[in-house]
Amino acid sequence: EGFHDKVIDALQLAKKELQEKKEKANFIRIIMRFPKIKAVFARLRAIHARCDKSGDGVVDMEELTEAMTVLFNEGRAEGREPIKPDVVARTLSMSEVEEGGNSKQQ
Repeated sequence: EGFHDKVIDALQLAKKELQEKKEKANFIRIIMRFPKIKAVFARLRAIHARCDKSGDGVVDMEELTEAMTVLFNEGRAEGREPIKPDVVARTLSMSEVEEGGNSKQQ
């Protein structure tokens, strides 16, 4: 299923939900934003590809740790010690997302 099909499915779902609520949406306004939306998705795909070093389509914990380490250190003030990957890994391990990508239930 391509990008075009996913957009059509999303629009049909949104239209159905709005009809059920007896509300109207300005689909012309939404459609006019498609180039911007498409550009955002392209950027996200590029970021994902850059982080997915193994090329398996999944950013695993090791790849995420490496990417976040680079990101955290990019804006670091000169002269400050760089953040180490083990600090990033520890921070990520405290997040609310399990390794499988599902949110933890509390």
